[in-house]
Amino acid sequence: MNRGRSSAGAAWTAAGIVIAICLLSTFTLATPNTRRVLVSAPSPGANPTGGLPTALPGGKTYDCAKGQNAGPTDEGVTATEIRFAATTVESGPAKDFLKEAKYGMLAVANKVNRAGGVCGRQIKIEFRDDGWNPETGQRYIESFIGDHKYFGLAVNPSSEGLRGAIDSGLIRRSGFPVIGADGMLYDQYKDPWVWPVATSTASVMHIMAANAYARGARTFGIAWETSYRFGKEGHDAFVGEVKR
Repeated sequence: MNRGRSSAGAAWTAAGIVIAICLLSTFTLATPNTRRVLVSAPSPGANPTGGLPTALPGGKTYDCAKGQNAGPTDEGVTATEIRFAATTVESGPAKDFLKEAKYGMLAVANKVNRAGGVCGRQIKIEFRDDGWNPETGQRYIESFIGDHKYFGLAVNPSSEGLRGAIDSGLIRRSGFPVIGADGMLYDQYKDPWVWPVATSTASVMHIMAANAYARGARTFGIAWETSYRFGKEGHDAFVGEVKR
C-alpha cells in the first residue's frame, strides 16, 4: 500500500514538472513582466512557440533548443534559473500519503537540470512544510507571493493551504501560476491560474460508484473524513452517483 502511494505521488509530481517545462517555454521567453500583461491564463500545456526560436520586440531572437533565453523576463526568472515555491506535507495527519511528493518533484527537477534546464535555466524549488494546516499553508503562499522572487507554485502537494489561497482570490489577483497541482479539490479547476494534473476526488468517487454498479453491486456504503474538504466532496460525489 505504501509503495503504491509513493509511486502515485511521484507520478503526478513528475507530470506537474513536465507541464511546468511546457508552460515555461512560453512564459519565460516572452516579454518582461509577462503575468502583468496577460488578460487570461493560457490553456494548460500551451506552447505557441512550438519549441522554435522566439523573436522579441526589437528583432532579437532566442533559440531555446540552444539554451538561449531573454534573461530576467519575469519575477523569479533570471538568465540562469527559474525559482518555484511549494508547500509540502512532511508532518501532520497527511504525511503518510503526501510526504513522498517532495522527492518526486526533486527527482524530476534534477533530471531536467542535468539535461541543461529550461532554455538554459535551472529549476529551483523552495519547500515549506505546512503540516496540511489550512491557515499555515495559506500564510506561506501569501509570503511566497509577497516576496516577489518566485515565478509560481510547482505542484504544491499540500492542498489545504492552496484551497484558501484559491478561494480567497489571492492566486487570481496575483496572477501567480500554480502548475501541476494535485486536482484533489474542485476549486482547482475553476481558477484560470491553476493547472491540476490529476483526477479530482469527486471524479474518482463517481468512477468508483459507477464501476461497482457495472459489476453488479446494488448495495453501497462509504466511510469518509469530515475535517477536510476532500472528504465531504468525495462523499457527496459518491452518494450522488449512487442515486443516479
